[in-house]
Amino acid sequence: MAKIKYVFSPRYQEYNFTPFLIFSIGNQIVVIDNDDPRIVDTQLYEACTFYFCSNKLIAKTSYQQIKVRPLYPHYPINIIPLYLRLFNLKTLISSRFTKELYILSRRPRYKNKKVRHTYDNYVFFSCSNWKNEQEANAIRAAFIETCKSHPAIKFEGGFTSRKNNNLNGIDTSLIVNKYHPKKFSKLIRQSMIGFNNPAVKGAMSWRLAEYLNNGTFILSYPFKIELPTALVHKEHIYYIKNTSCIKAVLNAVIDNRSHARQVGTNAKDYFERYCTPEAQANYILKTLSTAGI
Repeated sequence: MAKIKYVFSPRYQEYNFTPFLIFSIGNQIVVIDNDDPRIVDTQLYEACTFYFCSNKLIAKTSYQQIKVRPLYPHYPINIIPLYLRLFNLKTLISSRFTKELYILSRRPRYKNKKVRHTYDNYVFFSCSNWKNEQEANAIRAAFIETCKSHPAIKFEGGFTSRKNNNLNGIDTSLIVNKYHPKKFSKLIRQSMIGFNNPAVKGAMSWRLAEYLNNGTFILSYPFKIELPTALVHKEHIYYIKNTSCIKAVLNAVIDNRSHARQVGTNAKDYFERYCTPEAQANYILKTLSTAGI
């Protein structure tokens, strides 16, 4: 059983309250980069033995360096008790620390969910209207419009509005108020289908891991990032390459519940094997152990 102890290091102070986790085992530095994909941090890469990435882009040379390793899907949860136990409060207390606690408080607590197969035709999908991701916006808009126009589907959701009210070309009929994260998690659990496509800069959407945890049938565009173990088409997930396929898949799920349930069950099995916090930690530790750390 591994134990973690927080020790303040001036060397890495600039990474406080960033999406990076930096830890040491013996004299070896290990980095977990949970940021949107941009480029591998050169300073951290040179200092570490392994550089684990939530978003290891397939097509970017920076992420193909020998120390870089992919991570399995995961999603943000409320970890306030662990957060307060782990970190040195004298070091962390600040306006940013208060903000971080607020963000954590809005997140759902983690549970390993039981598979819930819905038998009605309810679909929930809500997403951000991204300023610089017009391709992703267009794909999501097509999914929403197809669901809203489908005679057999009861749809809820849409694009959440931006603070500056800039629609970025999104039809006003697709704009909705933002859902509280806890309600969001509740509603996606009730959805007959989960829709996934590459997020900001090609990142893996965090909702993917929630779909897997719920055992939801997932309709997805191909990933732009690498996973340690692939999600297999028609076994754990259903991939499409263009929006014209969306309606046919919706019809197939409605008409063939048993197949959809099996794909969802396989997705949950994938989550159990690779994506639980324990499984993720074991994957990292095994990688380090294999390298003799």
